[in-house]
Amino acid sequence: MAGHPTSPVPRRAGGLAAGAAVAELGGMYALAIIRYRRPLDAVLAVQDEHRAYLRTLKERGLLLASGPFDPRSGGALLLRIPEGADVGATLDRVRDDDPFTRKGIAQYELLPWAPTIGVEELGRL
Repeated sequence: MAGHPTSPVPRRAGGLAAGAAVAELGGMYALAIIRYRRPLDAVLAVQDEHRAYLRTLKERGLLLASGPFDPRSGGALLLRIPEGADVGATLDRVRDDDPFTRKGIAQYELLPWAPTIGVEELGRL
């Protein structure tokens, strides 16, 4: 397959002003949708390495929650982008450093997210 196996982070004109309420709580949020590009047996062969990587994101405060879809076609990550961080660069790094990406196992869709309802609860995670 030609090109990079992942989707670029969409850039919004006018910045991320819609996330102002989130920024007050210390950053921006994002959703990462991960879709498997290989059969499940290939995914399972890299799963422990992928989950170890996710634990490092959790320890750094980037990852709030993660898990596979049911049925196993991929998974999702709920991420918190630190205040002042470059959202696009941070998300690109999350994607590019994942063993699933480096080994061609999965493709990421990265979606910066500015929640408006329930943001207070997210701030407590």
